[in-house]
Amino acid sequence: MALAKHSLHVLGKKLPVFRVDAPRTTVVRILNVDPTCPKNVVSIFHKHGRVSKILPRSAKGIVDVHFKLVEWPNMLNILNSLNGFEVDGKQWIAQPAPVFHPAILEVLWNHPDERRYVKALIHSMLRKIQQPINEYTDLAARYYDDN
Repeated sequence: MALAKHSLHVLGKKLPVFRVDAPRTTVVRILNVDPTCPKNVVSIFHKHGRVSKILPRSAKGIVDVHFKLVEWPNMLNILNSLNGFEVDGKQWIAQPAPVFHPAILEVLWNHPDERRYVKALIHSMLRKIQQPINEYTDLAARYYDDN
């Protein structure tokens, strides 16, 4: 729950919450964005890093901001600076999105611990949409093991 908030109140003090784990993606999911997404919101994203695209999600007030691959080393700072950002009275919640650039997915797939993470994420997503799991994990294994 703490990572979904920008700060916590402890013993009467407001303490900021920062991510300390390195994100495995260059896509940030922003919650609580004004659905009309005015130009000033887009410019805010561009001020935090090089953006390749901004995609609104089907749920109102949620956008996925795709930063360019060169921003991967900066993603921790980008996430921390966007989380809690306030625009037009709405405080944003910034989280790493479960969306991977192909180059990042390949790096993750080549490390056993990260491969387990990717498989667990795929498993979780497929469970949500009630699809068979082996077919998709086998597809990923065939693609990355052949290259």
